[in-house]
Amino acid sequence: NVFEPYSGALTEGDYLVMGTDAVMIGALTDKTRLQYEDITFTNGNIVAPNPLAVWHIAPNGANWTMLNLSNGSYAAGTGYKSSNQATLITSLTDYGKWSVTAKAAGTYDFYNVGNEAAGVNPLLRHNGSVGFACYAKNTSVGTTIKLYKRAGGTTYYFTGTPCDHAYSSAVTTEATCGADGVMTYTCSAC
Repeated sequence: NVFEPYSGALTEGDYLVMGTDAVMIGALTDKTRLQYEDITFTNGNIVAPNPLAVWHIAPNGANWTMLNLSNGSYAAGTGYKSSNQATLITSLTDYGKWSVTAKAAGTYDFYNVGNEAAGVNPLLRHNGSVGFACYAKNTSVGTTIKLYKRAGGTTYYFTGTPCDHAYSSAVTTEATCGADGVMTYTCSAC
């Protein structure tokens, strides 16, 4: 369960979404921001992170989704104009979709599709102890996003019709001290 620094064009896989020495987790701080958890590095990698920190990033048309593998929710914008916010949703809408731009030095800009359409803050950032939220495009607040991808991850092939996934999960192999467990995700919509 090793996650390595990732750079270049985004590809489907399991990732940690990182700010400054902290990873975004699938829980809310106060219903307006995504929580974070401090991390430690082992030889430049992240080993055995909290399962709530793992996001399956997948293409959805011209955009991307971030599905939390532990709770089946998507990282999302809120559409609210009054402040910098982010949330979790279980049914995919444009607020759960992101346009992603690779930047210099292995950083990425994640722009929330729903927030952009609503004319509100679209840019995902980590702002220290406040958590992860969407900010104005020209903000100097917070840090850009870095990604760590699961090493030796599974390659996924999609051969069907695009779907707004609705996942349920079940443990199919229990983890032991000597082996990773397996959680199977099934989409009820496709």
